[in-house]
Amino acid sequence: MVVDQAIMQTIVYSDIFSYPLTLVEIHQFLIEKSISKKLLKKHLSKLVSEAKIENLGVFFFLPKREKIVDVRIKRQKITRPKILVAKKFAGLISKIPSVIMIGLTGALAVGNSDSKDDIDFFIVCQSNTVWLTRFLVTVVLTLLGQRRLPNSKKNKDKICLNMFIDQNSLKFKQSLYMAHEIAQLKPLFDRGIYRQIWTKNKWVFKYLPNFKQLQHKDLPTIRYRFEFHDLTFIIWEKLLKSFQILYMKRRRTIEEISDSIIRFHPNDASIWVEREFQKRLAVL
Repeated sequence: MVVDQAIMQTIVYSDIFSYPLTLVEIHQFLIEKSISKKLLKKHLSKLVSEAKIENLGVFFFLPKREKIVDVRIKRQKITRPKILVAKKFAGLISKIPSVIMIGLTGALAVGNSDSKDDIDFFIVCQSNTVWLTRFLVTVVLTLLGQRRLPNSKKNKDKICLNMFIDQNSLKFKQSLYMAHEIAQLKPLFDRGIYRQIWTKNKWVFKYLPNFKQLQHKDLPTIRYRFEFHDLTFIIWEKLLKSFQILYMKRRRTIEEISDSIIRFHPNDASIWVEREFQKRLAVL
């Protein structure tokens, strides 16, 4: 029964995003239960026979939700050109010396993006350069006409700069939502930070014990690297922080802002996802 509950929870969580799962994906993201694929397959067959879940082709989903299979297939096709756009601009941004990792997050990272969606970037920078890095990245994408602007309704393929952190702030708050975010993070450029994220967040396996850390051996790298310890850079960091906070003052809501983290999520997804997850579990 415990295994069945874990399977149902996993499928319910994915259903929030209209995302049916394959057997491999259910195994990989199975919530708080470690079992073999062979045993998982038996339990899935049992749940299908009991009409607690349904399947179509390789996908499993909740009863009467077969329409999300077409949604996933359609979104997978939409994803491919968006990934190419993301890689192109990640390559440009990676030339900024203080940038040491660029990751793709959100729906696009798992191939579940709608055609009108923007592209969410997660950027890690060297210590004490969060505000300097954000300023430089913002300038570059603005000049290229590729930055998602506040309150804009035309965001297709625009780059959303929703999170900057420095390399000393890689440990994240523990939750099922954040465990998924880390597991689904897709590095586009990396100087060894992706591995550090997993080292500092081993708690992810408490929620997703079957998940295997992905290997990204083909990521582009840049040989040169500057160290930002000079007094000049420190002064610029403080000045640019003051300037940007002043500029954002009128639009501030619940964003997380500090010397090492800039996180722009006016509507915290972790809150509504958890609420929706518990709501759907209660119905079951």
